[in-house]
Amino acid sequence: LDYIKLSNTFKCDTILGEVSNDLSHSHFTSLTIKNSIIDQFREKMNERPSIDMDDPDVILLLYLHKNKGSLYRVWSGNQSMHKRGYRDVIHKAMLRESTAAALLQLSNYQPMIEELIDPMCGSGTIAIEAALLLCNTAPGLLRYNKQT
Repeated sequence: LDYIKLSNTFKCDTILGEVSNDLSHSHFTSLTIKNSIIDQFREKMNERPSIDMDDPDVILLLYLHKNKGSLYRVWSGNQSMHKRGYRDVIHKAMLRESTAAALLQLSNYQPMIEELIDPMCGSGTIAIEAALLLCNTAPGLLRYNKQT
């Protein structure tokens, strides 16, 4: 209850490692976690937060492996970190944002010290990732949101 407010929407996902047959269904396990959170809200506040599977405010991830479970709050949003998402249209030949970011990291690029020369000169992906690095902008922070 410390991480979810009554006004928040949330969802639970589960990743299963090596588990017993009793816990071999990730969807059922996610529902059990969701129901126990809702039960706690009802017990303490006589109300419950809403569930939103598409765009929740809070995402919880349960990882079960070898009789141990860890419950995490997902801070990167509803998509994987490699999906930077500052473009709404992707050309099939365009350099992926995560690849451009990796190239900058591998080259030990220091944006406060060095100038950037982009030999690709295509859609500007390397330059955009360098600018995000310079501004200390976390991956996915500028994710394109199709809601209006």
